[in-house]
Amino acid sequence: MIDKLLKSRILISFAAASITISSKILFGLDPRIDHTVLVVFFGTYIYYNIHSLFFQLCNIKERFNSYFKFRIISLMGFLGCLFLANTNELILLFFIVLIASLYSFPYLGNIIFIFNLRALPYIKLILVVLIWTMSTVLLPYISYNPTLNNGTLLCITIERFGFLFAIIVPFDIRDIVDDRKLAIKTIPLLLGEKKSILLANVSLILYLISVFGYYFYSGQMLYLVSGIISFLVTFYIINAKSITKNRIYYELFLDGMILFQGMLIFISYQLKF
Repeated sequence: MIDKLLKSRILISFAAASITISSKILFGLDPRIDHTVLVVFFGTYIYYNIHSLFFQLCNIKERFNSYFKFRIISLMGFLGCLFLANTNELILLFFIVLIASLYSFPYLGNIIFIFNLRALPYIKLILVVLIWTMSTVLLPYISYNPTLNNGTLLCITIERFGFLFAIIVPFDIRDIVDDRKLAIKTIPLLLGEKKSILLANVSLILYLISVFGYYFYSGQMLYLVSGIISFLVTFYIINAKSITKNRIYYELFLDGMILFQGMLIFISYQLKF
């Protein structure tokens, strides 16, 4: 049951929503669940289930289980939230969906796209991190047009990019065999597993430097503590060989680090009041 729930990617959807809420908090916005958070939640769920949804739509026997129903509800929820989005949000969402489509759809059944983003050498990892950063940082930012200087937006973007990069590297390491079969050139294929983990650690350290520099300078010590805790736990999860072979390592431990960070920021926000 737990395996099926994790494989459904519901945890990663909640994780995406949580760090979107954390972005709103860091931008000084009300952390309530609104159409922006729901767009990210439903969009993430659909993105990670698009292949399963496509298969179920083509196979009538697969259309009556609960997972199919929730995928359809998520698709309707995503489309419904678009009616609440402003022009700037719709423009950004268009580019996010376009990048995600060119990244994922060429491997959807027998569909063939002329242009396949994954075919570009060593860009697979960057594309996933870019999609996540645009969805969870830029989208909530432009939703309310908060009065922020460019330095604030830049620091939070670098912070999120560095953290997500470190989290996603192990997924590319896991996919080395499949990527080699598909002739997709990735960073782990170029560097090897050990150097790729080292790269993930460097990215995580850059995340910590960004967190320390921004929150210490701005005097937001609770968020600084949250960032340090997130760094320490994530560093352990990425490097602890005792758990990397666990069958739910990726869906629970790595995806869980994203949810964990969002929860830490929310708790810090609550403690301020």
